This record gives sequence, C-alpha cells and structure tokens, in this order.
Amino acid sequence: MEIKRGRFAKELEDPFYLKDQKLLELYNKCLPPKEAYYYFPKGEEIIELNTKKPNKSYRKIYHNTPYSDIEKQFLNEFKKKLNEHPELKIPEFIDDDILLRFIYADECDYDKVYKRLEKYIDWSNKTFPIIIQPKSRLIEILNKGICYFYGRDCRYRPILVFRLQEFVKYEKVYSVQEVMEAGCFLGQFGINNMMIPGQVERWNLLIN
Repeated sequence: MEIKRGRFAKELEDPFYLKDQKLLELYNKCLPPKEAYYYFPKGEEIIELNTKKPNKSYRKIYHNTPYSDIEKQFLNEFKKKLNEHPELKIPEFIDDDILLRFIYADECDYDKVYKRLEKYIDWSNKTFPIIIQPKSRLIEILNKGICYFYGRDCRYRPILVFRLQEFVKYEKVYSVQEVMEAGCFLGQFGINNMMIPGQVERWNLLIN
C-alpha cells in the first residue's frame, strides 16, 4: 500500500541510514508489524459523528475510507473558497484527505481554514525536506533522547515521546529551533514509515 511521502520524498530517495546494517535493523523495527495489516478500524474508530453539529464530528481515519455526503459538501465549499485565492499555490501532496483535516480543525469556519492552510504551506515550504547526514547536529539531538518513538499501543499507533527534562538539560547546547527540527523529522518519519493508510493514521504523544 502506497504511503504519500509529501515534502519528505527527497530525503527518502537515498537516506544514509539504510546503508548501515545496525541502523537498518532499527529502521525495520519501526515499520508496522504484520499484525497491524489485519487491524481494520470500524465505527467510532473511524469517525465519531456529531449528528446535531456535523462540523464538530471527530474523524480519526481519513485515507481509503468513504466520505459522507456532508463531508463532500464541506470539501466542495472550501474548494470554492480556494478558487477565490488563485495566488495560493497548493502543493501536490495536499489532497482531499489533508484538506478535510484542516476543515475539521476549524469546524468549517472556512476563513480560518484558509488562513491555517496558508500558514501550513508556508511553514512546509520552509521546513521540508529535512535532510540528515551522519554526525549532524540533528543526529546528536536524536541520540540524546530528547524525542523518540517508543513502541505502539494496542491499535498499533506509534508512541512519540518528548522528554522535557532532557531538553532543559541541553538547552544551552541546542537551540529550540534545532530541537523542533528534530521533532519535525521524527513526525514526518513516522508518517512516511510507521503508518498504514486507512488503518493506522495517528500516534500517541507522551510528554514526560
């Protein structure tokens, strides 16, 4: 099953860690276990419907699942908003699944949705791709254990851990921007390698 790589595609073309046997073993451990491919969410595991206020529904799975008529309406209405702003260039990796996430995030307030999407595109253009190299400061930060993935829950969702005490410990060594970049790298790594579209699409965030 194909996973969209988004802004991270260039980094994944030839990542150095897939050439190192020890790192390759760690990488393989990050991939979804075989059992995860037999887990198929149903009912409220996919979406918690709010029949009185559909815009306040809570969708958990976006890929490879049919959208309701009201969700299709949400998308059509927001696309009309986008047509009013041809100056905003929508990257190829932003599809209906991502647009619907933004729509739900601002409960169909399309002005807010547009502003949030505009900021996201600007941030994404400036942030990705994050290309890591051996002995880079980003690798140093990841090796300090400030943030990392640790296992999965009972529904095969990865667990992302942030250890704030470690961040404070190294706050004079690494800038907030560098730590954020490491977090962004992990987040995109998780999306690209640890998810199964239509089955496992979220992670748990544990802040210690």
